[in-house]
Amino acid sequence: MKRLIFTAVAVLTLLLAIEVVAQSPVVNRSESIVRIEGDSYYVHTVEAGQTLYSLAKAYDVTTSAIVHYNPLVAGGLKAGQVLKIPAVGVSQPKMSQRKINRLFDEHEVKQGETVYSISRMYAVPVATLLEDNKSLDPTHIAIGQIILIRKADKGDGNEQESMQQLSEYKDALNSVSNDYIYHLVTHGETIYSLSKLYGISQDELIEMNSLTDGLKAGSMIRVGVAPQATLPPEDSEITDQSQDESGVNQPSLGENVEIVPTESSRHADIALMLPLRADGSTASVSYLEFYQGFLIGMEDLKNEGLSFTVNLYNSARSEDKSVEIVDSPEFEGTDLIIGPVYDNEINAVLPYAVENRIAVVSPLAATDSLHSPVLFGMAPKESGKIDKMRQMFADEDNVVLVYGTSIDQEFDAEVREALSGKNFSSYNYVGGEIPGSLFKSEKRNVYVVLAKNELEADKILAALSSAHNNLVSRSQLHSASVNVIGSSRWNRFNNIDRNLYFKLGVRYITSYLAKRGNAVVNRFDSQYIDSFQSLPSMYSYRGYDAAMIFGHAVLSPLGVVGYVQSQLHTPLQTTYRFAQAQEGDTYVNQEWVIVKYNSDYTISGE
Repeated sequence: MKRLIFTAVAVLTLLLAIEVVAQSPVVNRSESIVRIEGDSYYVHTVEAGQTLYSLAKAYDVTTSAIVHYNPLVAGGLKAGQVLKIPAVGVSQPKMSQRKINRLFDEHEVKQGETVYSISRMYAVPVATLLEDNKSLDPTHIAIGQIILIRKADKGDGNEQESMQQLSEYKDALNSVSNDYIYHLVTHGETIYSLSKLYGISQDELIEMNSLTDGLKAGSMIRVGVAPQATLPPEDSEITDQSQDESGVNQPSLGENVEIVPTESSRHADIALMLPLRADGSTASVSYLEFYQGFLIGMEDLKNEGLSFTVNLYNSARSEDKSVEIVDSPEFEGTDLIIGPVYDNEINAVLPYAVENRIAVVSPLAATDSLHSPVLFGMAPKESGKIDKMRQMFADEDNVVLVYGTSIDQEFDAEVREALSGKNFSSYNYVGGEIPGSLFKSEKRNVYVVLAKNELEADKILAALSSAHNNLVSRSQLHSASVNVIGSSRWNRFNNIDRNLYFKLGVRYITSYLAKRGNAVVNRFDSQYIDSFQSLPSMYSYRGYDAAMIFGHAVLSPLGVVGYVQSQLHTPLQTTYRFAQAQEGDTYVNQEWVIVKYNSDYTISGE
């Protein structure tokens, strides 16, 4: 066991160590910087001879940070690869107001304006606007945002030049974006024509880009690239079984499949399918962390007297590879399949699982688009997130959506859906103090902070705390409480003042809550650190949970379904509650958690 663990870690450590000692050529920082969801990134094209170490040194970041944002580079750099590297230290230069007044005009963004329209308004090149306004994002600007207009460059820009510069920015975005395709709108294009071009509905395009004012030439929109599964029509009649290309009868919704218990109550063969390598490169370090947590779970099960044979397969994020794996002689006799990760891989495995009546566990990705009575989704159903979010708002609350210049648009859409039918107001924070009029006496004041940028979120929290303290000291708030609702992405913030979380009663919803301080979690952390010389991540916890829950389930006399629904398992994270939306559907975890920062400096989950 130990040898297997240390071998996995040694591979990654060796890759990074080789980078450090290699002779590194001079690396020039890229001049191309893009904004993605409130954060700035350099767009760097790898040249021959460059290493992770030389890039990290040139951009003043860690090698781990580069791997985090570009998972495939863990398998080695290749000339021509395009990387996104956090733009550390890139911020608005500090100038006195007197100097700003001398060099710049200040433009306050109004409804419907874009970077393109502002560049045309002042005949200033888009490149100049981006250079002078480091937080300016051509894909989204906020009403009330202040943009500096360089006086010396007024009249130097023209329409053709502005469109060319925006096109170059769009190309840079697309070279490093995994989730979206960015499109620069040209004259004559319509919402209808773009919906046809990208194969999505007009409503989806409008909602994804907040196109409440219609489409404007020179604006930049985004289109999701994740494949969308086609669900059967709600009014379709479900009757007989259908047959897939392999000839295996596949159950339809409305029909369950009995998962066959293992012949032994003490031993089972587990197939662990992870996309460890894809297209010749190492996949995300997250899968290694999941695997490491899984191995510790297997060791704990072994100490309970249970026995498993674990066969690790590289699914390579490929449907064909997944089919090849389940068709191989080595796969015969498998009692439980954990993985794969992606929908296309899981769909390739399900016919085998149905035919042999064994369970398939989707350990990481949401399974909203998949429907099978042998499939168990550990990630909670996305639609359940909104239902949980609604619990954070009461009809009598004073709810205020607080915006900054960096807006978490996905979070904004979720909040607005959760608030459907309830009263709320909005406030655009542009710096300074927050007005006392945002607070209501005798009510619970709930502020949803939609800033994506860490520095801006910190400033808003500090301003809310200061305003609240002033009102309390002047006895202008009576029996009024304050709560701030943020995004689970705030977990990634390292420099924000956490004391503000407790003072303002921060809440957020997550699917990953490890109950730190719990004796079981502390023991796991110690095991993990001892084995891998690193702190466990949420992927590590999920790997352990997958091993413990489904390792017990596959050997339980209750059967897999009976065990996972019995709540006998004690995972490291919050409780998993598996249920079907209807008979014949996937067993999906229903548990989203509201994380609460309490005034007594404790953190709890609900």
